[in-house]
Amino acid sequence: MRWHALPLLALAASALLPLVACDGKARLHAFTARFWNASEGCLESEAVVDVIDGSDPGECPRTQCWVTPAGDAYVTTDACVAPLDFRDGTHDPAPSICADALEALAAGEDGSCGA
Repeated sequence: MRWHALPLLALAASALLPLVACDGKARLHAFTARFWNASEGCLESEAVVDVIDGSDPGECPRTQCWVTPAGDAYVTTDACVAPLDFRDGTHDPAPSICADALEALAAGEDGSCGA
């Protein structure tokens, strides 16, 4: 199931505020990514997909494609960790959902939904 960005972003922000340790470091962080809309053949805008336990590890400047247990794909360009039940499909050979999603990312705006 895919969630829309605004309600989930508000939920993530409200969840993060009370879960700050005494040292001021958050114990949760948001996982943001672009959903591969396979039926439309394009990537949706970046949105909060999930909230992950642990401090934010910071940016990781590499492109990755993550596959959910339901078989959906999400593309990130700065997250090296994803929810525990997602698998890294970045190097899945074509034809695959991640190969298609990464091809759309490489196409720039032409690979974005609503372009």
